[in-house]
Amino acid sequence: MRPWLERENRVDGSRRAERSYRELPPWFPTEAVIRAAAIQYPHVVAATSEYNDGAADGTPEVKHHLSRILHLAT
Repeated sequence: MRPWLERENRVDGSRRAERSYRELPPWFPTEAVIRAAAIQYPHVVAATSEYNDGAADGTPEVKHHLSRILHLAT
């Protein structure tokens, strides 16, 4: 079962629900994603916790996901 997180947009106060993953599945190409991220998105850093995805509001969603992946991979 995957938990859901509720996020509030700091700009307009809107809320949305998102899934939060606590581990990467064994089939996920972790090493390949980390290598590609270092080239394509070198400025994206790992999230600091499972509740903080390390990216500011308004950041493209791919960067939010990548930040979570980097967190889970470490």
